[in-house]
Amino acid sequence: MKNGVPDFYELQRRTLLSDPFKMQLAGKKYPVSFIAYDIIYYKDLVIDLPLIKRKKLLEKTINEMDRFAISRYIETNGKALYQVAEQQKLEGIVAKAKDSKYWFDKTSRDWIKIKYMKDEDFVICGYILKENNMTSLIIAQYNRDNELIYKGQLL
Repeated sequence: MKNGVPDFYELQRRTLLSDPFKMQLAGKKYPVSFIAYDIIYYKDLVIDLPLIKRKKLLEKTINEMDRFAISRYIETNGKALYQVAEQQKLEGIVAKAKDSKYWFDKTSRDWIKIKYMKDEDFVICGYILKENNMTSLIIAQYNRDNELIYKGQLL
């Protein structure tokens, strides 16, 4: 996080580190927090339980502590929540049906990403050929010092 806002660029950079010393430095400069948003196993698989019951089970099971938290949810005022996310320049919100099940490797209309869309300019630096005839574009962006900074991959 930078200034209380998640920093995807720094997160991406940290995932690419392999040198233990650099990893330790990055951990001190930008400590990572883990936020649990769902529970899929408790003594047995619980993916068939409705979302709201899994949320209650998660709250009962997990003890929050420094750098480990449970994702909060609201049951009303989704539009107001989105506006707050937009004001804070967050990526967006996810709307979920209370009775939705947890699906592995499957999208569902029960969970909808509502992204804060903003326009930005990027440079395509290359591509990676993937399985199933897919291509991933490598993108970067110029910073204030006119340096090209890696921003990620687009499918």
